[in-house]
Amino acid sequence: MVDFVVVDCLSSDNIILGRTTLNAMKAITSTYHLLMRFPTEYGFSEVNEVRVTSPPTKLPRVEEPVITFSEEDDKGIHQPHDDPLVVSMVIVNFTVRRILIDNGSSADILFIGVYDKLKIGRENLRPMKSPLVGFSGDKVYPLGAVTLPVTAGANPKQVTVMVDFLVVDCPSSYNIILGRTTFNAMKAITSTYHLLMRFPTEYEEVILGDGEPEKKVSIESLLPPGIKDELTQFLRKNRDVFAWVYEDMPGIDPTNMEHCLNVNPNFKPVRQKRRTFIPERNQAISEEVEKLLKADFIQEVYYPDWLANVVLVKKANGKWRLCMDFTDLNKAYPKDSFPLPRIDMLVEGMAGYELLSFMDAYSGYNQISM
Repeated sequence: MVDFVVVDCLSSDNIILGRTTLNAMKAITSTYHLLMRFPTEYGFSEVNEVRVTSPPTKLPRVEEPVITFSEEDDKGIHQPHDDPLVVSMVIVNFTVRRILIDNGSSADILFIGVYDKLKIGRENLRPMKSPLVGFSGDKVYPLGAVTLPVTAGANPKQVTVMVDFLVVDCPSSYNIILGRTTFNAMKAITSTYHLLMRFPTEYEEVILGDGEPEKKVSIESLLPPGIKDELTQFLRKNRDVFAWVYEDMPGIDPTNMEHCLNVNPNFKPVRQKRRTFIPERNQAISEEVEKLLKADFIQEVYYPDWLANVVLVKKANGKWRLCMDFTDLNKAYPKDSFPLPRIDMLVEGMAGYELLSFMDAYSGYNQISM
């Protein structure tokens, strides 16, 4: 049952259904596919009414990964709800929060306060004379238009598209409103019921262990089906060589390999003064040190000659990377005359091969004693 609000005004549509009804139907929508799907007691059903305004352009068919939503995706969400879908994305290397996902908007709106904080300059705005017309017929004239890169998702599963924003000067509780033009460019599917937006990327996850969803790797989603199946079977067959936690790495025998610091004996050891951190960083440091101690990668030293502080660096996924401030130790260490190979040598070394692995050596340096 739907509670309609009856209005008397001009419109090109007969009815406008909002997220309250979509949430009640547990529906997911895709403006890219012009589809709305929802569960029924007999399986999934769909609504698809295409109104063609111009002849469709025939494009080569590309196999894409299947995007699904499940009841697991709405954990932590209090149902029923009428909350809008609000996300964060990276725009011109800045993380912008409070971005409203609006399937009903044909324009992408950037508010002037956020535009000024991006420090692009108003002189870079392109003139725009066409107004934005609201539901009640009110008109808002943009200050101009600008094309900016928008990145959604976390590395490596992310997508970047160029978006033509209309910059407006009016009050709003959101920083940006993204419309269906950007969703279609991303091939995104939205679900206000799950408060999620999903889209295909060039990588997809493959679960290697049965009943162990945390044991997964990423492979390219656009691989030919035969190569993808063969690669997936190969990874699952050799899943025992992967290290999922620190405890899975037994270490390398020191008789085979061991690090040794060739410190200049003429340099006086330096003990850095202890630095203080805010509670959030202190907690991240304690957790990482505890994991390293538990895995026997480090041990406590009571009378060190050299003492260096830790340094926290923010990762792209929002987590912290624990590093060490070895600036003083580096001064006492001779420069390496044989640096890492140049990138052109690495590219030439790939010639003649069909596949390239970007598999990360998970904390491999921790396996070599010092």
